[in-house]
Amino acid sequence: MSNAGFVHLHVHSAYSLLKGSIKIQKLAELAKADRQPALALTDTDNMFGALEFSDKMAGYGIQPIIGCELAVDFGDQDPNARNALAAGPARIVLLAARERGYRSLMRLNSRAFLETPVHQSPHIKFEWLQGDAEDLIALTGGPDGPISLAINADHASLAAARCDRLASLFGDRLYIELQRHGIEKERRVEGALIDLAYTKGFPVVATNEPYFATTDDYEAPPTCRKRWPPPSRSPSAARSAPSPASRSCRALRLARPPTPRTRQVTRRRNCAARPSKA
Repeated sequence: MSNAGFVHLHVHSAYSLLKGSIKIQKLAELAKADRQPALALTDTDNMFGALEFSDKMAGYGIQPIIGCELAVDFGDQDPNARNALAAGPARIVLLAARERGYRSLMRLNSRAFLETPVHQSPHIKFEWLQGDAEDLIALTGGPDGPISLAINADHASLAAARCDRLASLFGDRLYIELQRHGIEKERRVEGALIDLAYTKGFPVVATNEPYFATTDDYEAPPTCRKRWPPPSRSPSAARSAPSPASRSCRALRLARPPTPRTRQVTRRRNCAARPSKA
């Protein structure tokens, strides 16, 4: 694998509930067709597909990389404050480098569900990583990650502090994650992320974060559409961005959902006349 080319390190399958739609089998077929030597699976908040993913990829001669997208509470924000960055902790990507890292990832994922209050979404506390960061690789999570959210809110010092805290645990296994889909929130943070990486010596990784095998798969059943509005821009515009991340979209034929927009849902009422009572 001396010249691996582009490898997807932030991928959602159908196990990213109410988000992704790509079946594990389809992921294997697409990666094989594109001659990719390895592929990561990083579903949101769970590792449900890890076993199936490993078996399918091994059958196609592709190196499986097991990961998970987990929300991390850094403990540096008051959720009740007016200037809080988000409604809840933002997610980073964790990838298992070795078996010990895989076991650590399972433990962290379990704690996220078992030790989070029932009224909150599953997340881990930053302190929990202190004993389980070894043999794990961390990506900063893209435009919705904790670093990018801080930069978008004009809290550059907070973004730098969070990077330093992650680097204290992961060292050179912490990567600044960049994505280019032609989305405004990505453009706003890219320069600051690159400056942060160069200033502090962090490596940079380009990801695409696909949720669907094709852009046509974006249309969801009505029950899901309420949670996830349809796109507001042409997916082809995102693909045209001249970057490794956008090129990967063409290479593996995977498409990330474009910027969402609101959509009025018209409910059709049954106007058929009811039979009169005898």
